[in-house]
Amino acid sequence: MHLPIILVGLLAGPYAGAIAGLLGSLASFALSGMPGAAMLPFMMIELCGYGLSAGLLRNAKIPTFGKVIISQISGRVVRAIAILAAVYLLGNESVNVTSIWTSITAGLFGIALQWALLPLIVYRVEDLKKHEK
Repeated sequence: MHLPIILVGLLAGPYAGAIAGLLGSLASFALSGMPGAAMLPFMMIELCGYGLSAGLLRNAKIPTFGKVIISQISGRVVRAIAILAAVYLLGNESVNVTSIWTSITAGLFGIALQWALLPLIVYRVEDLKKHEK
């Protein structure tokens, strides 16, 4: 789910990216039951962070690869803060703090895939937009 949300942010801006992040994970839960109910709010927050940060970087004068990395880091940081707040401030025992690290290690293949595909997709879409004008 991360790849399309970052893509929406990079192509359509911060509002569209943030909304896609919130609603995308909610739609996934409604259709497939994934992510689990306990992790849904954290996934919504994380994906919203991905889409928002990618959208804010949309017009930045840095390579798309850099935008993807910054968006990935910011989304994970937002998720980690949300999990830590839930566990330590709200006393939520259904979520474990170790899930922060587990989600990073489990997602290494997806992270690498985003590094490879997102710059190519963004380049292609921007090239197509230039030729339309």
